[in-house]
Amino acid sequence: MDTTLRLADLAIVFATLLGPVLAVQAQKWVEGSREHASRKVSIFRTLMATRATSLSSSHVEALNAIPIEFYGERDVVDAWKAYLNYLSQDGIEPAVWAQKRFDLFIDLLWRLGICLGYKFTKVELQRDVYSPKAHAT
Repeated sequence: MDTTLRLADLAIVFATLLGPVLAVQAQKWVEGSREHASRKVSIFRTLMATRATSLSSSHVEALNAIPIEFYGERDVVDAWKAYLNYLSQDGIEPAVWAQKRFDLFIDLLWRLGICLGYKFTKVELQRDVYSPKAHAT
């Protein structure tokens, strides 16, 4: 009996059975990776779109999703922590508090953008926003 032929036959059987299973697992991994990237972009998009309305519920939800979706992205999570910590500060003159809050938020947006491959400058993030004057009144 030729055992080489039997080993080759076994290899073909295993490849035939495991090939589709491994292909499905690889596809699931690719889809999961795409979904994760899509959620990250969605957070960034929401924060960009709500820059002028930081009290909106979608803005707050996007901020609260950062530690989950950007877990392991140290620069982003550190900027998020600094921003959240500052939001709870009391006893600071409102104008000073508002400016520092804005600066920390812009830094967070900038770091999110870098993480996602966008090349916005901080100046672009500060100035390129539309907010109707009627919303303020």
